[in-house]
Amino acid sequence: MRAARLMLRLLIVAVAAAASARIVDRLAPAAAWPALSPLLSGCSALARRSASWLAAAGLPLLVLALLRGRWFCRRLCPTGILLTGLGRLGRRPTGFLRRVPVLGPALCLAMIGGALAGLPLFLALDPLSLFSGFFSLWRAEHWRWTALLPGAGLILLGIASVIWPCLWCERLCPLGACQALLGRAGRALRVRPAADQNGSAPCDPAS
Repeated sequence: MRAARLMLRLLIVAVAAAASARIVDRLAPAAAWPALSPLLSGCSALARRSASWLAAAGLPLLVLALLRGRWFCRRLCPTGILLTGLGRLGRRPTGFLRRVPVLGPALCLAMIGGALAGLPLFLALDPLSLFSGFFSLWRAEHWRWTALLPGAGLILLGIASVIWPCLWCERLCPLGACQALLGRAGRALRVRPAADQNGSAPCDPAS
C-alpha cells in the first residue's frame, strides 16, 4: 500500500511537471492546469473582472474543499508532495515550526484583496502557480537570469523545506488555508440543517 501511494504521488508530480514544461506540443493547453486551484482561478477572474472557462476549472476543487477541507492539499497537490519529499531529506521538525505564525490565511486574503483591487500581484503565491512556474523554465527560448524568476519561488521553498520541513504546507500555503476555510464553511452548512431538524442547536443545553 505504501509503495502504491508513493508511485501515485510520483506520477502526480511527473504529470504536472510534463504539463507545465509542455513536453508535447499537442498537449500545450494542459499547461493551464494551475487553474484547477479555486484560489488562483477565482482571483484571476476577479482581477480581470470577467469569468472564463479557466474560472470554471477551479469549481471541482472548490466543491471538494467544501466537503473534505484540505483533502487535495494533503494528497494530490504536486507542490506539497515535492516539498514534503524534500523535507524528509533534511532535519526533523523542531520547535521552530511552532514559533512560526500561521500566515496562510493572511496570504490568502492578500491574494483576494489584490485581485479585487485589480492588482494580481500575489497570484504567484498559489502553490500550483509556483510549481508550474518552475517547470515552465524548460520552455524558455533564451536562457537569461530573468528566465529564472518564475522558478525562484519553488527553489527557495525547496531549500527552506529541507531545513524546516512542513514550513510551507503547515504555515504559509494560501491555497491550503483557503481549503481549510472552505472546509469549515462546508461543515457549518451541514451542521445547521441538522440542528434545525432536531429543533435545537448543537450547543443548546436543551439538546
